[in-house]
Amino acid sequence: MTDAFRLSRIQAAGWNAARRVPESRLADLDEEGIAALNPYSADPERIRWRVGFDSARETSGR
Repeated sequence: MTDAFRLSRIQAAGWNAARRVPESRLADLDEEGIAALNPYSADPERIRWRVGFDSARETSGR
C-alpha cells in the first residue's frame, strides 16, 4: 500500500468520525475535544485525520 493511499484512508476515517458525532455536539467541539477523538498521535497521520474531520464539519448540514 502506498503512503499516499494509506493517508487518504486515514483522512476518510477522520471524515467518517465527524459524521458519527451528533450535529449538536459537533458544533460544540473545541480543539481538545477533537484531539481526544483523533486516534493518531503523530504526524502525518494526525494531521490527515484532522483534515478529514474538519472537511466533514464544514459540509455538515444533516
